[in-house]
Amino acid sequence: MPFVMPPQVRTHDGGMRHVGVELEYQGVPPEVVARALVARFGGREEVVNRFHRFVRETSLGDFAIELDYSTLRDAPYVEFLESFGIRRDEVPLLDKLEALAEQVASTVAPYEVVSPPVPFDRLDELEEVRALLHAHRAEGTRASIRYAFGLHFNVEAPALDGPTLLAFLRAFLVLYDWLVTTSRVDLTRRFFPFIEPFPEAYRRHVLAPDYRPALDELIGDYLAANPTRNRPLDMVPLFTEIRGEAVSSAIKESDLVRPRPAFHYRLPNCLIDEPEWTLATEWSRWIEVERLAADPARLDDMAEAWLRLDVPLHRRVAAVWAEECAARLARVPR
Repeated sequence: MPFVMPPQVRTHDGGMRHVGVELEYQGVPPEVVARALVARFGGREEVVNRFHRFVRETSLGDFAIELDYSTLRDAPYVEFLESFGIRRDEVPLLDKLEALAEQVASTVAPYEVVSPPVPFDRLDELEEVRALLHAHRAEGTRASIRYAFGLHFNVEAPALDGPTLLAFLRAFLVLYDWLVTTSRVDLTRRFFPFIEPFPEAYRRHVLAPDYRPALDELIGDYLAANPTRNRPLDMVPLFTEIRGEAVSSAIKESDLVRPRPAFHYRLPNCLIDEPEWTLATEWSRWIEVERLAADPARLDDMAEAWLRLDVPLHRRVAAVWAEECAARLARVPR
């Protein structure tokens, strides 16, 4: 399946938009993944520690491979030892302790490959990263009931003004139930807090027809209702790119914020071990958000239709609306 392009492939200054991916997995040692990336894309491996390494200067840019567990990935205990003048290689048991810690952490925490931002017209090369992991028998979301693994897209925004960002946020909120349904988001992932839904009151507030905030109001409203990175469309990195520490300091996970001018879409499963699954499939679902954001009349119409829903049970509302979205999307000319 080819990668579908959105209506806006360029930023406001004319440059090609970029996207990066994060693939969460288990079952393949990071050094094996690093060697596979070097073999395909060139570059050189840079080892930070057992749980964190880079592949630098590839044909696409710099990749990171890391355990998504900061206590091990950042190895603060090494800095603690060094503060007493003790080198890492002077602690004979440290390697064995780290191996044991890795074995325990791997039962719940994934490794992840973080790609560099690549231009939209080179997205097919990111599909090769997925294929490399699959070929090495990486394990994905459904390999264990404990694996709440996800695929994240970091999609560069076409512009950083209030109307553009509001349109994307509204489009996502309108299509949320359809995205959850069509992506078949794993129950384990829904149980964990990483992709908690936006509060319904906030969703209604943003989709109201008279909600047309200035940029600072948009950011302020978002942080007041969502002081966390744990949302299926995480706007915090993007808002931090615009307003800096004033944004990152307002959320619970401030130490995890990396500013970037991109939407952090983190809803899909990472089905890396399933042969029919591709990045392009999940990307095609995000493209519906892009298309709706670029069509103000259709966006307003769908937002008003969602606000008019009058079904007593919340789960039934989501199911009814997901079906309605599917029918409406099927009627949009391609």
